[in-house]
Order: sequence, then C-alpha cells, then structure tokens
Amino acid sequence: MTDSMNQPPDLIRAMMQNEELISKMYIENATLFPGDSKFWIAIAKDEMLHFSWLRELFEMVKQGSVAMKADRFNMESIVSFGAYVTDQTNRIRAESASAIKALSISMDLENSLLESGIFKVYSSDDQEIKTILGRLQKSTEDHYSEIKERWLTERTNAGIK
Repeated sequence: MTDSMNQPPDLIRAMMQNEELISKMYIENATLFPGDSKFWIAIAKDEMLHFSWLRELFEMVKQGSVAMKADRFNMESIVSFGAYVTDQTNRIRAESASAIKALSISMDLENSLLESGIFKVYSSDDQEIKTILGRLQKSTEDHYSEIKERWLTERTNAGIK
C-alpha cells in the first residue's frame, strides 16, 4: 500500500466497505437460514448504520472539521479483513454451512473487530471521533454478544456441549 492510500479518508472509506461486506454476509445468512432471517436482517441493518456513522466521520475528516492521524489505522489490515469477510461469505454459501457454522464465522468476525482495537477511543481524539468510534465499539460488542447467545442456543438445541 502506498502512503497516499494511508490517508484517513481512504482508511475510513475502506472501513465503510468492510461494514457493507459484513452486512451483505448477514443478508446472505438471512436467505440461507429463513427461520433466523429477522435476527440476521436486524444485524445487517446495524452494519449499515455502522457504515453511515463511518460516512459521517469520513465527511468530517475530509472537510477538516476533525483531525485524525494517518497512522491510527493500518490499510493493509483493513483491506485484508475485507477480503476475509468475502472469503467467509463465500465459504458459508459454498459449503452449505449449518446455522451453527454461520454463527461461528459471524462471531469470529465481530470478535476480530473488537480484538483489533480499530474502534478504540483515545483521550486525545476530537469529541466527534470519540462519539462515533464509541458507538461502533458498543454496537460491535452487542453484535458479538447477540451472535454468541444465538450460537450457544443453536448448539444446545443440536445437543452439542
């Protein structure tokens, strides 16, 4: 990745694309698992809400109303994560994955976002950045918990400990 691609607007745009990819995966899950479609559609809608929050941040950074350091995010990691989401979406479809497998993959994706610290808020951040990244962090934590709860229920229903 070139340095010109590591500017905050480009990084945020790549993060927006990842949120869109995750949403598409959840929509795909809603189609593959119609009994759970309300669950998957609700989370997919939240992912598009994440997209809109990042779009808001993108516009603020692009206009210069908030400052964000270019080294805060790693473009290669963001792009790699997007490719991973696409691979996992294809895997669910190609393998005719079970609901448990789809939930496992989804839980892994949400956990990866949390562990990466991509939404971490720093004390030096502008208030607008703190607000948006804080919402993203909280919503991702909620997704992880909701998916894990559904995963545990599916496993129990299938007689898996």
